Amino acid sequence: MDEIETLLSGYEPGIRELALELRKVILDVIPDADETVHAGWRTISYGLRTQLCAIAPHKTRVNLTIHRGADMDDPHGLLEGTGKKMRHVKIASMGAARDERVAAIVRAAAIVRAAAIVRAAAALAS
Repeated sequence: MDEIETLLSGYEPGIRELALELRKVILDVIPDADETVHAGWRTISYGLRTQLCAIAPHKTRVNLTIHRGADMDDPHGLLEGTGKKMRHVKIASMGAARDERVAAIVRAAAIVRAAAIVRAAAALAS
């Protein structure tokens, strides 16, 4: 059993399936993403040199956490939360996991992070 299966084994089959579907969506959008299981936090994070998003299973849903979600536009009103930087999308059905708007949020998260890296590099160069 790999780390992801081990993490998800503590959840009901429907939640495991949602988490795996969300994983597929993330990796379809960002195929080169680093994938890290954080057993203590019960999350699976994804990034490109820096964290972009994470899957956080719960009893009745799976949250897609966006690490810099507070910096993003959310034209469809899917992002929830009041934290300084993070936001999340509650995924409670396969239809929600497969919704193109969820993939668009993952895509936007990658763009926001890439822009931040470019700005930081430009600041270091000047």
